[in-house]
Amino acid sequence: MDFLLVFTLSLDTLFACLACGTDRIRIPLRSAVVIALVGSSCLALSLLLRGLLTYILPRDLIRWFGFSVLLLLGLTALFQAGIKRFLSARADSRQPLRFECFDLSLVLTVYADETRADVDHSKILSPREAFLLAIPLSADSLVTGLSISASPLKSLFLLLFSFLIGTLFAKIGVEIGRRAASASKISLSWLSGLLLIGIALWKVL
Repeated sequence: MDFLLVFTLSLDTLFACLACGTDRIRIPLRSAVVIALVGSSCLALSLLLRGLLTYILPRDLIRWFGFSVLLLLGLTALFQAGIKRFLSARADSRQPLRFECFDLSLVLTVYADETRADVDHSKILSPREAFLLAIPLSADSLVTGLSISASPLKSLFLLLFSFLIGTLFAKIGVEIGRRAASASKISLSWLSGLLLIGIALWKVL
């Protein structure tokens, strides 16, 4: 089930890169690797925090906290399309984007419209721009590890799986997008939302 959870988290990468592909934005392998690496690193930090919390908090409390996190992420994903429309309406698309570290408005703009990660409009996502795209995509991974109870060996396999599936989805997504002109108009975030809610319920039942 934990591998299904990591797979579900990676669907955001697939959908985001699909939108980029529809806009004819290419994602080289090195940029796909950056996206996957950021997501896996956030998951690693979350798993490490879970391990530290087991020495401080009761196991049942951690389990219910992990359930709450997954449920919240699932509900957020269900309404993600509406959230993105709201943020997109507030973003001023006429303003040129500038790449600045820890620029929250830029991150939110990219969250609302993944294609705006192509800051220089070159139609090629550089590793730096891929990092920008990966920040909102990896936010879920930063807390999801709190719901995973795994041995060090299993954690290693989960991180490897996260990296490989993230890289694969980045490349597959952009190729599908290039072949489906209307793909970016279809929001499938509800699918990952339902999966996250299902996994959350499975973990406490």
